[in-house]
This record gives sequence, C-alpha cells and structure tokens, in this order.
Amino acid sequence: MADTRLKPIGELLRASWALFSERFISLAALSFIGAVAGMLAAGAVLFAVGGSALLDQLTALQGNVGEIDLASPAIVVGVILSLLVGLLVSGWQYAAVGRAALATHPASFMDTGRAALKDALPMFVVLLLTFFAIMLGFAVFFFPGVYVLIAVAFVVQVALAEGKRGLSALRRSRDLVRGYWWAIFGRYLAIVALIVIARSILSTAFGAAGQDASDWFESLFDILVFFPFWICLDTVLYRELVAIKGK
Repeated sequence: MADTRLKPIGELLRASWALFSERFISLAALSFIGAVAGMLAAGAVLFAVGGSALLDQLTALQGNVGEIDLASPAIVVGVILSLLVGLLVSGWQYAAVGRAALATHPASFMDTGRAALKDALPMFVVLLLTFFAIMLGFAVFFFPGVYVLIAVAFVVQVALAEGKRGLSALRRSRDLVRGYWWAIFGRYLAIVALIVIARSILSTAFGAAGQDASDWFESLFDILVFFPFWICLDTVLYRELVAIKGK
C-alpha cells in the first residue's frame, strides 16, 4: 500500500534546501530582478500619473498654503495603477521563480525569465484572486482566513505545472490540500518559526554595523532567500500531494 503521509519536517526541509541550493543562482536572480523591476515600474507609473499633483501639493505645503490632499483624483488613480503594475510584475516574478523550481533540469535565469513572460498576466490574475479569497476569509474571522491561506498555498505550482487559470487554480490547490490541511499547516508553522529565528539572529549580527545595515540585510534576505526558498518548499509539497492524490 502506498504511503499517503507527507514528509516529516526534517526531510521536507532537506529536500527543499537541496532544491533551493541547487538552483540558487537562477532563483535569487529572478527574485531580485522581479522585486527591483516591480518597485521601479510601480514608482514610474505613480510619478507619471500622480507625480505632478503630488509635487504641486508638496510645494503648497512648503509655502504653508495648505495641507496635502492624498484624495486628489490624480494621486488616487496613480496609486491604483502603480499597485496593479507592481502586481503584474509580481506575476512574472512568481512565474519565473516557480518555473525555476519546477523545471526538471536547471536552466539559466535568462531562459527561465523569458519563458515566464507569457505566464505573467495569467499569474497576475491568479494572485489577485488568491489575495481577494484570503482577505475575504479574514474578513469573516481569523480562522477562515488562515484556512484559505493554506488551501490556496499551491496556486503558483498548479498554474505553472498544470496550466490551470483563474479560479480553477484555486480550486485545484484546495483539492490537493483537502485531507492534509493540518499536516501542511503544522509544517508551515514550524518552518516559519525556524526561518524567523535564523533571520533574527543574522539581522542582529548585521545590526552591529548600524540600523541601515540591518534593514538592508532583512530586505535582501527576504528577496534572495526567503521568497525563493518558500517557492521551493511549496514545490516539494506540491509534488508530494500530486504523487499521493494523482492528477
């Protein structure tokens, strides 16, 4: 009879770290490019649409003419568009890092990044629906939010490996998690605790060089280590669930 249990936390960590370390260059490069491109694109859109209005209000404030009106139509539209553009780039980032982790054989980050371009918009839609589903869960109560958070944990892998789009990706992830929610939740909880402890220790060490050094380290750690490692972790769990439940 086939074993239907998930890997223990120790084995899961080793498998995830092996995948992460094997493909670190591609994973880290794609994650970094996505993060920087997202910030630059969002900032450029915000400045192009609402920058003039914001500068006018800052000038007026410096001259004690009035207060900043963040509800200005140009600023509101600029903020909304910049968030959407940032999310679209995040769609590419998730698709690219997810592809790097899911690939049967390691590929260059440039090839992976180009291949992920076609996945950017579908992934953007999946991530947006995932965000709304999680927020709706938390709007009901804390536990429904946590439940949804775990239930949709594998939408990136489902979208890339199975070609699911939109709500189909969310439903497929939920189906994979069904019957293993508590097992996945427990593993996530333990691994997050370990990562937080490691991050805190390293951040404190860098903090000896000043608060700025500590802040820079934390940002780079999240972009280069935490995010790509978590995609690898989800990839390992996704493959296990598919092996247990089938396609």
